[in-house]
Amino acid sequence: MKIYITKIEPADRDEFLDKSVPLLSEERRRKTESFLSKEDKVTSAAAELLLGFAVYEYLLGKKGDNIDVFSRKDIRENTGVLLRPVVWRKLISGDLALPYTISYKEKGKPYFVEDGSPEFNLSHSGNVVTLAVSNMPVGIDVEKKRNISGAVIKKAFSESDIEWIYSGKNDDEVRNRFLRAWTLKEAYQKMQGESVFTGELTKDLFNGDTGEISERIINDCTVFEEMYDMYTITAIRKK
Repeated sequence: MKIYITKIEPADRDEFLDKSVPLLSEERRRKTESFLSKEDKVTSAAAELLLGFAVYEYLLGKKGDNIDVFSRKDIRENTGVLLRPVVWRKLISGDLALPYTISYKEKGKPYFVEDGSPEFNLSHSGNVVTLAVSNMPVGIDVEKKRNISGAVIKKAFSESDIEWIYSGKNDDEVRNRFLRAWTLKEAYQKMQGESVFTGELTKDLFNGDTGEISERIINDCTVFEEMYDMYTITAIRKK
């Protein structure tokens, strides 16, 4: 599983959208245009452009299990090639257009239709875009730190997981536990082709109050968890 995590902050959002939107698949174009804020439009468009870059690397044979984290700090240290303006200009030029055709499963999970093509999953929140690519089914989710909803927690999690979330020692820890549980469940459900409110709703994510991911998941999947700036990220791949 290769994971890409990047912030996208173009100097001119209108110019970025003008050049990137025509390059998107029809479904991604509709999704991008459905967002109200320009920030969401930019990250939605950037997600599919990032996929083009990832597939380009995949076809070059860079299929190893590793994580590429690109941030403003990386750019200052001259290592974050993905976010350099010249690379983004190349992406929006169409030079790295996807060689595969994207389609969507019954519940909305995108996939490439061609035989032998990689599995992938996208997620974006705020100005962060994430992508996971693998030769096995994969899911990823990123969430910016936000207030939690008791109604959502009650609907989405088992009684054991709810107890673990609320056993945090303060409000901040409760929020972090919720985001960890939410991104884990969302990534797992996306890997399965489900939404967070469908599928195995009553199954525990964690082992009691330990905070350790349940054997049901660990035995069948590889899990990546990361706190990045104000974001919680989880990716999961079928073994």
